[in-house]
Amino acid sequence: MPKESVAMRKIREMLRLAWACGQSRQAIASSCGVSKTTVAKTIGRACVAGLSWPLPPLDDEVLERLGRTQDD
Repeated sequence: MPKESVAMRKIREMLRLAWACGQSRQAIASSCGVSKTTVAKTIGRACVAGLSWPLPPLDDEVLERLGRTQDD
């Protein structure tokens, strides 16, 4: 079964809640309607890509490419 992709809006919100608000992975998962594993993987990929909050002015395509290259 293929993985369902997470909207860039949710990814940005997960990163904001983690880095700007210091929320727990569980609280972020509940707020964004995703699993705790999805939150952890999203934040991990963002860290590997060298991102931090506030995010640099990247459009959604560039941000998605950065996250996708971490899965290859």
